[in-house]
Amino acid sequence: MYENIEMKRIVKNYYFKNNSRFVELFDTPFYPDGLGGQLGDRGTVAGHNVLEITKDSNGNIIHKIDSGEFVSGEEVSITIDSKRRFDISQQHTAQHIISANAYNFYGYNTVGFQMSEEYSTVDFDTDEFDWEKSSEIELAILEQAYSKVKIEILSVPYSELYKYPLRKKISDKLKSKEELRLVKIGELDYSLCGGFHVDRLFKILPVKIVKYEKIKSSWTRIYFVAGMRAMRDYQKKDNLLHETTNFLSTSQDELNLRLKKLMDDNKLNLKLNKKLSESLANEMYNKIKIRNENERFKKIIEILPTENSAKNLSGKIMKEKNTIAVMLFERSDAYGLNIVSTYDQIKAKEVLSKLSEELSIRGGGNEKTALGTVHGNLSDIKEKIEKIIENLEK
Repeated sequence: MYENIEMKRIVKNYYFKNNSRFVELFDTPFYPDGLGGQLGDRGTVAGHNVLEITKDSNGNIIHKIDSGEFVSGEEVSITIDSKRRFDISQQHTAQHIISANAYNFYGYNTVGFQMSEEYSTVDFDTDEFDWEKSSEIELAILEQAYSKVKIEILSVPYSELYKYPLRKKISDKLKSKEELRLVKIGELDYSLCGGFHVDRLFKILPVKIVKYEKIKSSWTRIYFVAGMRAMRDYQKKDNLLHETTNFLSTSQDELNLRLKKLMDDNKLNLKLNKKLSESLANEMYNKIKIRNENERFKKIIEILPTENSAKNLSGKIMKEKNTIAVMLFERSDAYGLNIVSTYDQIKAKEVLSKLSEELSIRGGGNEKTALGTVHGNLSDIKEKIEKIIENLEK
């Protein structure tokens, strides 16, 4: 099905620029990247991979390749990746029929189109698009494809364009051409286009609109996939759904209720965690306040159960004078570190710097506070911190 296209061409020019290799061919069949919003071709030139296809300021098509050297005038074998070209044809044809149905059903004009390696987008001149309209368009495409709609590529003289009900007005730059390329999808759509398309509408199936968002002040951008892309997207999401339902021990029909309950429980746990963290911070702070410190500054090194409790205690210690505190708490992949200094002669960021000399710490801070993460054994970390803090002014 995906037999690569092979042919011979003559090298027109070759050059090396910015550590990249570029070759220009006479009469190249490679389609440029981004032309008409479409992806460009990929393949090989004399066995060397084509990385990018662009047009220069003079309209010449340039092939960026990964290796090789060429001489002007030599004949080379080229191949075009037919699987990629078919994928491009599916996405581009899907855009035409999506745009046609959006226009025919709701009067929405297409004001933008862009194809990427994962999704393609269409911009409509409306802010009233919704999932109901999305479903109507998808079902319409399914029925139209099952009706064996034929797609024709016509070469039409400019003087005869009036015979065809074009969905979009002809642009001024095309008015100077004697003949124009018209893509006709049954009686559903007539559009001037130079890109790739399939010859039967069923070849784009399935088509799925996966997302939409508001852009500018009153436009909508939809994201869609077609053909094999749509199947891969479905498989990925179906696998995710199965993994999620198995993990939560629920069915697909009850998944929404299960997730809502988890979110409600999480909100309740967050409130409880906040209250417990505040209570713990208060209790620890009261113990710290009654410590009898005869040295020039008070030293506090504590291990706390959560980041919230460390933050709460840090805020309270900020009220104390001549105090240096280091609070450790557990994270998913490391230990968090909160440093507070109210001792004018030693800044929090200086404490962090001293600790970093002996511990694997990433972080930053200012005069009063510093934050970081540290890896290692918690007991060893605390012991090292105690020694470093003890020797700060020795």
